[in-house]
Amino acid sequence: MSDSQYQYKMAASQFERAKKIRSEDITSCYRNAVIVQRIRWNDPTLTDLSVTAFDSSIGTNFLVDDDGDDDLEWLGYFIGENTKLRELFLSVDVPGERVRELLKGVNRNRSIEYFVLNEYPEFRVALLSSFLTNNHNLKHIDLDDANIENDDVAELAKALGNQPQLKYLYLGQNHIGRSGCVTLISQLVCAKSWSAPHLYRLDLDNNEIDDAGVQILATGLAHCTHLKALDLSENRLISLAGFRSLAALFRSASCGLEELFLRRISIGDDGAEVLADGLVGNTSLMHLIFSSDEAGITALGWSAFSRLLCDTTTIDNTYLSNHTLELIGDYEDGPDEVTHNLKLHASESLSRKGTALTKIAKHHPDLNINNLFISDLKLLPLLTEWFQRSREEGCEELLFVRMQLSAYYNTVRRMPLLVSDGFWSTNTNKDKAEKMNTLARKRKFDEWEK
Repeated sequence: MSDSQYQYKMAASQFERAKKIRSEDITSCYRNAVIVQRIRWNDPTLTDLSVTAFDSSIGTNFLVDDDGDDDLEWLGYFIGENTKLRELFLSVDVPGERVRELLKGVNRNRSIEYFVLNEYPEFRVALLSSFLTNNHNLKHIDLDDANIENDDVAELAKALGNQPQLKYLYLGQNHIGRSGCVTLISQLVCAKSWSAPHLYRLDLDNNEIDDAGVQILATGLAHCTHLKALDLSENRLISLAGFRSLAALFRSASCGLEELFLRRISIGDDGAEVLADGLVGNTSLMHLIFSSDEAGITALGWSAFSRLLCDTTTIDNTYLSNHTLELIGDYEDGPDEVTHNLKLHASESLSRKGTALTKIAKHHPDLNINNLFISDLKLLPLLTEWFQRSREEGCEELLFVRMQLSAYYNTVRRMPLLVSDGFWSTNTNKDKAEKMNTLARKRKFDEWEK
């Protein structure tokens, strides 16, 4: 008998036994029995399920007892057969054999979209290889604290390579290091294209990733244009070289990253300078999150972020400053000038262009108008139009009224004769026109009398 024939025979046998099983005989309480019955009969109203050893508020909670009265093998079997479940949360602190039997059944499910398995030290990717490879509804996978090591990443990455619809991948609190990063990126990046093109968030916090691992990740993630959030928190082996790799990612034309988490990592002033330099010209990153009390950044490092947000040396540099970042560090814990600019960026009433114009009006209230005189004031209409556009971008009007009056005042001071001549010549021409009109009307009247 071949393996496929044997598996088919075993499945048929289990199916026959399942028809005779009573829910109350395989559970420890009435509540669990009802849940099993609903799963068994494909109740369309049961779409989210949590299987835990503690009372949980997540979905419908199947509470596993410590005495072994709940048959997790049959629970897994019915989950595997179910086609209505969309969310499954597993956190079961019971002997490993019972959990393995549960996962054996879950491995056959093809309807679950949101899957969480936490705090299971005996987990191996092979236990869910079919589920991770062939369930093409998976959009959210959370394997935090699942004892995943570098050797497990190859099988996991291979399975995820078949999941183009995947959006969220959480692999925090595991043992993934440099070689795991190599495997993950080499499996998910093929011919400079990302095999999970819709991946929105990648969470690798509290692993064993070092500078070389960050370099590998940054190189591969440059091809993942849909990735918006990356969590590298608590990877304490990351140092200045790793921050340089992240800075290179920021400079990439295809970088679409909006959130970067670096909590509980020592960044220091040098790291802050590197990250700030990398973000010059970046228009995607909105949140650079780190633990300010543990980052080791002094006033010197914060000055680099302040200069990034608003370089006041020239109008051009102010305009080319970063106008996208809305959060640096933790919430409002930076210097006042940094916090002020971040709030300005987050304002819903200002466009990004309006943010730049507001900074210019605040830090350069007196425009250098020398170029206007070099061009015989031909640029003056353009300057007037620029002031008008600033109002359309939602800028604070008072700032620009002051700036506009200053520009016009300096123009009059620099060229008073041109302004006065223009006034008198305008009025003289007006008088001549009125006189000619009067003479023309008199001639017509004289002709009419004749």
